[in-house]
Amino acid sequence: MLLAALLPQALAAAGEGYCARAALMAGEENGVPREVLMEVAGDSADPSPWRVTVDGRSQSFDARDTALGRAYHVFREGEESFAVGCFRVDFDLHGRHFASLDEMFDPLANARYAARFLALLHDDLGDWDKAVAAWRDRTGDYALALGPALETFREAPRAVSRGGAPGAGSLVPLGATGSSDER
Repeated sequence: MLLAALLPQALAAAGEGYCARAALMAGEENGVPREVLMEVAGDSADPSPWRVTVDGRSQSFDARDTALGRAYHVFREGEESFAVGCFRVDFDLHGRHFASLDEMFDPLANARYAARFLALLHDDLGDWDKAVAAWRDRTGDYALALGPALETFREAPRAVSRGGAPGAGSLVPLGATGSSDER
């Protein structure tokens, strides 16, 4: 328990980005190798937590509010299949497991959900590479693996507790911004 209390401070001192820190914490909590989570995060050693991916194209923003605004715009335009945050959690498939779209952008909430889901896929498929492939593939060979895993999640309690102080557990200070480069 002491380690869990000290870990956020140690991670902040390490100077890594929000997504890398969230991957370390969530991976350790759920038995998922950090490298597996970072593989899901995708195309960068330090992905932006403020990104929205639509039709396979990711766009990163300078601030959480800007990314959230883009996600709301995409949704209002009728698109439900878009992914957000560090680990590109798909709104259509996984959004119901978060209190809000805003919570999906929290790096730690995003990482914890991704880690729990990847651990479940790993349990079902027996291999981290297959778990990552199933995470990414909604329609191909691994789509069948996603079905039972999603059903298990529908029956499971929420990944992130609603309790605690507002913002408790977040790795992001209020008003923080991410990088502006497109990924």
